[in-house]
Amino acid sequence: MPTVCLRFHFPEHPKIRARMEACAAVQRQVIDDPLDSGKTATRSIIQALYPSPRPQYPNLHSAWLLSAVRPGAVVYFFDC
Repeated sequence: MPTVCLRFHFPEHPKIRARMEACAAVQRQVIDDPLDSGKTATRSIIQALYPSPRPQYPNLHSAWLLSAVRPGAVVYFFDC
């Protein structure tokens, strides 16, 4: 059976766009933040980096914030 490709486009929602931009900013901030604690586990790096962007984004749900911090922490961990 042949594969059929459907092309459609959802209209962009401004609230979702704002959240995605906030998450991108959090990722950049996490990668740029120095972490001189000698932590090596990804979980402990996430726990150390999570509080820094929290005051700047008080309306961003914690699940969104953690989903932005995790990839930033992984990049930070493998860049050290």
